[in-house]
Order: sequence, then structure tokens, then C-alpha cells
Amino acid sequence: MTRESKEQRYWRRMRESRMRLCLLGLGMLVMFAVMSFRLVAIPFKEPKLDSDRQVSAYSDLFQARADILERNGALLASDLQVSSLNADVPLMRKAGVDLEDAARRLAQSLPQLDEQQLLARLEKGGRFPILQRILPTEAFAVRSLGIPGIHLISRPTRLYPHGDLFAHAVGFVNVDNVGQSGVELSQNSRLQRDQRPIVLTIDELLQHILRKALQEAYEKFEARAACGVILDATNAEILALVSLPSFDPHLPAKITHNQYFNCVVQGNYELGSIFKILTMAMALESGVASFDSIFDVREPIVFSNKKISDIKQSERALSLEEVFVHSSNIGAAMISRDLGAERQQGFLKDFAMLDALPVAFEGKSKPLLSHGSAELRAMTIGFGHGIAVSPLHLASAVAGLVSDGVVRAPSIIKGAYRDEEKPARVISHKTVRDLRRLLFANIQKGTGARAAVDGYALGGKTGTAEKPTRTDEGVRYSQDKVVSSFVGVLPIDAPRYVIFTMLDEPLAQSGDLAAINASRVMVSAVASIFRDLIVARGVRRSVLESDDFQAALGMIEEPVKAAAKISNAEESGTDGSVAGESVVGESVPDDSASRARVAR
Repeated sequence: MTRESKEQRYWRRMRESRMRLCLLGLGMLVMFAVMSFRLVAIPFKEPKLDSDRQVSAYSDLFQARADILERNGALLASDLQVSSLNADVPLMRKAGVDLEDAARRLAQSLPQLDEQQLLARLEKGGRFPILQRILPTEAFAVRSLGIPGIHLISRPTRLYPHGDLFAHAVGFVNVDNVGQSGVELSQNSRLQRDQRPIVLTIDELLQHILRKALQEAYEKFEARAACGVILDATNAEILALVSLPSFDPHLPAKITHNQYFNCVVQGNYELGSIFKILTMAMALESGVASFDSIFDVREPIVFSNKKISDIKQSERALSLEEVFVHSSNIGAAMISRDLGAERQQGFLKDFAMLDALPVAFEGKSKPLLSHGSAELRAMTIGFGHGIAVSPLHLASAVAGLVSDGVVRAPSIIKGAYRDEEKPARVISHKTVRDLRRLLFANIQKGTGARAAVDGYALGGKTGTAEKPTRTDEGVRYSQDKVVSSFVGVLPIDAPRYVIFTMLDEPLAQSGDLAAINASRVMVSAVASIFRDLIVARGVRRSVLESDDFQAALGMIEEPVKAAAKISNAEESGTDGSVAGESVVGESVPDDSASRARVAR
């Protein structure tokens, strides 16, 4: 046998390699041809229509949600299974269905359908929904027809039994059953994942009481907005929450921005004199002032060419109690000046007034501070300007300060607060009692006198402030756009409820300033809430002469010196005059009236 030379071996191996490459190329060519044929054929291939499987897959897109309940078990939101009527024309034609006959039979079973319009749609072909939602009796009638290609797809739809009553607390879902606001949004994952109901802290009866009072004031004054909240003073649970204008959660497509906006949680407002509650707590706790302190408020405070004054200038010096009852801006500014900006900021942090609240709502507002001089800002914050907070911030701070000196985060989910998680005390028991004493005095003989209910010890404070508007000359405070508010405590010697109400831009009535009338109405509205709460929850009557009552207000060892009865300063105008800088950081004119700002 002849031995193969190296050259021959080389050429043999080259021929073998070429053969393998040709075979490989031929295989790839065949595979490519098959794949190309399948890609071209797919669009023209008649689909295999498995009606039940398609309907099931479509239904699975709509995820069920758990129920939402109020604290006593009343249903606030729940899923209801409904059917949508759909047509699959390719399947109808494949099954030999007479489209004209099908349209006629469907229209006879469902009077809301127009036979000719339905037939026109069927003749166009394709797959489409005929009706998004039909009644169970109508669904039964359609099934009885037995028309191939006419499907009933069952899916959950969200039902809100109370309509718009709990709109901003509960929220609403979109057409895909996904939360869009309120608890429906903040707890969306939990509501979809866990089918156990979510129980809210809301009390249905208290919600009705708050809504009724606010609705009357809102409509009477044709206000831009109105809002209110009732808190359990002992644990900061939200018992009622109302924001107006409201919306129908069943009609999400019709909800406007103003309706969607939750004033209680998302709004930031300079609240004016109502903030003096916090200033008094700071003064008493720090020792900067006491009930023996005297403040010379006869002249405005001038600081860096800016002026702070009262709407009704006093002709004499005032005691601490009189500064609060008369709602003196000058007195509050003096207290804050003595306290100092650094200590004031420390108290504001302790009172949870500098950060967004950890409550189960999306879009929570964070308080805003004005720019400029720290000393001037500290003085204006003393009477509720230079800082913009949400109504829920103010209400939760007051609840903690008058209850036990512990400021808790407000909650709307039942069980969110636990005793073992009790936060630190921010003011002493003595300061708590002294603060109650001031709030009680204001109801007895001050700006909150109209909220008094015979036989019951109540506490409260009003606030009325002008809103800023932008002009060519900068920010100027409007004389006809105000924010009027009131916070009340029931009962003041053993607080159970803290009620906050507010009107945004109420219109003037009978030619008077909006501030005058709205202040009166807000106090009257809270008086109505007080009376209804007393009846609904059996609040006990107060014995003002008892040792227990006087001890709860710190009156036994140091009785309150009777002050002369005063006129309602805030009913005759706004909170007074202050010069400083607005929250947006622009200078405020020296001669402008009391300041307020809404930051949305």
C-alpha cells in the first residue's frame, strides 16, 4: 500500500472540511426556510378559539381586593362581581351565527342596546366589548340565548356603600381595580395580596357629624374648600376626616383636581392665631413665661423696618392668659423672641411640625418655613405665620399637648398605634394642665365663646388669616381672601376628642368682611359638633367647682385671676398686623394686615 504523502493528506483533509461545511450550510438553509414559512403563515392562520380559556385569562387581569371597614365593622369598600358583555365576531362567523339575528335577540334581552348600532358593529368584525357592566338578571338572560361568540366576562368592581361620605379617607380605584387615592392607594399592595379586611380608625357616626357641620359652612360661604378632622386625643386615631369639595368614588373619570385634593393631609396653610396654642406650650414648658408674666403690648414691635401689631391695640399691659384670650400677636411675638429661634425650632421638632407625618396617605405635605431673618421668623411663627402646616399636623400636635404631653403620629389604620411604641413626652403634666386652662378660658370669655355648651367644659382657639397673592410688586396679602379655622377640645379636663375645622376663601356675607362672618361660623360649626358628640358618645357633664376639674386645669394651687370679659377680637377682623417674609420668601409690606399662606 502506497504511503500517503503530506501534500496528499493536506488536500484530502481540505476536501473533507469543505464537505462538512456544505452539509452544515444546507442544514441551516433548510431550517431558515422552515422558520420563514412559519412566520409568514402565522398571521393568516385561523386562530384556534378556546372561548372559556380566553375569558378566564381576561378575567384574571382584574385582581380582587380586600374589604375596607370602619372601626365598628361598617362596610366602606368592597368588591362586587359584575359581568361585561363581549362579542367575538370571528368565532361567531366560524360557528355560522346569523349576525342580524344575534343583534335582534340581544337587543330584545337588553333594552339599553340599539339593534341597528349593534349590528353595524358586528358586521365590522373583530372582538369588542358590547356593555361594560350588566345586571345579574341580564347576564342570565344573555346566557339563555346561547349565542356562540357572545361572552360574559366576570370581573370585580369596587363598591362604596356610602358614596362620597368617606371619599378622601378611603379613596377610589381605577377601571383596573387599582387604588388611586386614600387608603385604597396607600394600602394597594396589601388590599390585593391579603384578603383579610383592613379596619380603619374612622367612626361612621362621627364622620356624619363632621360632614354635616362642614357642608353647611362650605355652602353658606361658597368657600373654595373646607376641611376638618376629629382625633382621639388619647392615641391620635383619626375618627373622622372630611375634605370639600368631595367626589363620587364610583365615577373616577369625572373627578376634578379640586375634588381629588385632600386639604387635611396635602394642604399647607399658615393658620394664624390658632398656632398660639403651641407658642403657649413652649413658653410654659421652657419657663420663659408663666401666669404671673406681664406683657406690655401697647405699642407695635418694630424689627428691621418691619412692624408687628394687633388688630385692636390694647391700652394696657396683658397677662399671659389675656395675651391668649385677646389673641395678641404682639404678646405672642414677645414670648417667641424671649424663647429664641433655636429653642423654638427644637420645640417644633418635638411637636412633629417640621416633617411629613407618617400616616397612611400618599402625597402628605411637609411643613414649610419662611426665609430671611431667623429672629423675625421666630416672632412671626409665634402667632402662626412664617410656617405653613397641614390641618392634620396642627390637630395631632394639639391632641398630644392637651392629653398627656405626648405627641403621637396620627393613624387611620386600626392597630397602627401600640402602647409599647409610646413616644417620648414633650411637655410636663404641669404644662398640660396649664395649657388646658388657657383653652378653657378662651371658650369661657374669649374668641371661642360662641362654641360654649352649657354644663360642659370645653377648650378651643380660633384662627383667621389673610392669604397671599402674587402681584407685579411681589407677594401681597389679600384683604378678601382668608383662611378661617377653629380647633376644639372635648372635654377640656379629660380630653377625648380634638376637632379641627377650616374654611378656605369663604365669601363675604351681607357686605361684611369674610373674616368676620367665617370666624363666627367656624366657632358655631364646632359648637354644633360639640353638641352632637356629647349626645352621640355620652360625654359627661362637667362640675367646674369640683377639685378634680380644677386640678385637671392646674387651678387649685394657683387659681386663675379673673380677667375682664373681652369682645371677640377675631370676629371684628383678622388676627392683626405683622411684617416679615412669606413662606415663599418674598418681603411682606409693612402696612399689610394679618398674614396667611396656602401652599399646595
